[in-house]
Amino acid sequence: MRSTMRAVVKLAAAMMVAIGFVAVASWAETGYRVALPGCPETCGNVTVPYPFGIGEKCSCKKGAFNLTCDSDSRLWTNWTSGVQITAIDYVNGQMQVLMPVSRICYNESGSEEIFENYRVPNMFTISPEENKFFAVGCDASASFLGLTDHGIFLTRCRPKCDRAPEKKESGNCAGRGCCQATIPVFGLREFKLGVKSLGFGKKVGEFKNCTYVFVARKGWYHFIPEDLTHLRFGWAPMAVDWDVGHGNQTCESAVAGEGYVCEKSSTECVETTFDLGYHCRCKDGFHGNPYLPSGCQSLV
Repeated sequence: MRSTMRAVVKLAAAMMVAIGFVAVASWAETGYRVALPGCPETCGNVTVPYPFGIGEKCSCKKGAFNLTCDSDSRLWTNWTSGVQITAIDYVNGQMQVLMPVSRICYNESGSEEIFENYRVPNMFTISPEENKFFAVGCDASASFLGLTDHGIFLTRCRPKCDRAPEKKESGNCAGRGCCQATIPVFGLREFKLGVKSLGFGKKVGEFKNCTYVFVARKGWYHFIPEDLTHLRFGWAPMAVDWDVGHGNQTCESAVAGEGYVCEKSSTECVETTFDLGYHCRCKDGFHGNPYLPSGCQSLV
């Protein structure tokens, strides 16, 4: 299990470059500080920029921004169900986490159905622009049920195996052995993955009667027919958006109120999509961590 997790982490890290994720470098690499003085800047190969921190005294907001670095140098959230973090991007207000793959396998009792529930805290949302919903298997109905403050969203897809996928179909996730669906809803903090077997014991070639469902970053997963026999991974990288404000809080109200997070002299406030809060960024001509006191340094 541990070796499989390491393989997924390495693959996820490699894909961050390909898909444009801005991985934050440490102070030693950039010349400017990314964490509070006296606080760890890294956990393994993951940089931990403020407002996140390892320990309550090192993070901006207690709870969700307070992280843990374990004895194997893996970075974890302190959410109700701990989630491993593989990257944090303070420029775009995003982080990458590993989410487990759910599966259902046919047995002699007939059709089965499972549901798995996942939730992120306030100030975090599952990115609809960066993620997709996938199902890998044969003759199953897979569903993604998203819950927001404004309602419920449901999408489905059905992987089928009228015949065994051929090697030349690798990378094609359009229905035969693999299907995918977009997640076109913002403000998503909770979702349920469901899968129901429709095959009633049918088997295609030598493939196992298992179907796998998961959410992953766009561009990360490439289907191969061998995944129907044995899926190559048990975890997948998912993009999570974060902000430092409260729901419906505008920059105007944040700047005027107490608890404004951005360092005021060389930063500016940026409202996030669909009024989910705000981000901080350095003004033109400055670079650095806009959440730290004097964190933005002049380029001149």
